[in-house]
Amino acid sequence: MSAQVARVKAKARPWRSIIALFLALCGLAAGELGRYSRHLDPPTKDILIWAGAVVFLVFGLVASFGLSGQARDLLRPAIGAAHAGVARYALVLAGIFTVLIITLNIANVPVGQLVLGGAVTGVLLGIAAQQSLSNLFAGMVLLFARPFRVGDRVRFRAGALAGLLDGTVTDISIAYVRLETADGLVFVPNSQALAACVGPLPPPEPDLEPPAAAELAHRDAAARSAMSGDGAGSGDGAGSGDGAVPGDSTAPSVSTVSSDATAFRDATASRDATAARDATAARDGTAARDGTAARNGTVARD
Repeated sequence: MSAQVARVKAKARPWRSIIALFLALCGLAAGELGRYSRHLDPPTKDILIWAGAVVFLVFGLVASFGLSGQARDLLRPAIGAAHAGVARYALVLAGIFTVLIITLNIANVPVGQLVLGGAVTGVLLGIAAQQSLSNLFAGMVLLFARPFRVGDRVRFRAGALAGLLDGTVTDISIAYVRLETADGLVFVPNSQALAACVGPLPPPEPDLEPPAAAELAHRDAAARSAMSGDGAGSGDGAGSGDGAVPGDSTAPSVSTVSSDATAFRDATASRDATAARDATAARDGTAARDGTAARNGTVARD
């Protein structure tokens, strides 16, 4: 049910934007009629002018946001999600500016003085939001220059980033570059990412197993295979001999495994026998020394 509702909303969203644009144009027409009509009395003109200005302002903003979203959805398959987001922001800003200028023009408000005041206000806001604006413009440069893309394993080198920073790029937005590092998720400001030295991260070297450990593991596996094979053979009895196929391709591998298992057992038995002889010799030497000391003590007492 929720999926059907989502599909219906997705289909109705373009029509809402188109209807809002049509109503905004109707408000613009009403305002222009109130401004230039010669057959209407002044109160009616004022009502048409202000009503048209309000209608155009409200529905013009709604149409700007809706149509910019539709443009983003259309551009996303062609230029990517990041560039489509930048295009949407640009369209929204252009739409808001256009709607405000036309609304002021409908309401017979002098635009020249407001432009001067807006310029001063823009300068003050630019100084106050210098860091945010630097991240904004750096993000636009990163999106269009593309020194790295989403999914690349990169290495940042900069003093502001405390040396080296390695990770996988998971997102490039207007303000931040999101990296997946060994220590977790890291958000790098776009201005720092643009000022840093960036390069691809070399692939990790595979771990090589030591030869001795590999040989020991091979012998253990061969011994276990041989013991399991001996148990299966003793359980099957003579029937397994009858079922053997001459010239079977598995015979060399079985004999190899059996020889490895025999060599492993022989080596183990040899080590055990050597250890037993050493222990017996040590006990005999200790007993001989104890007997000699006892005899010497008896002779001394006599």
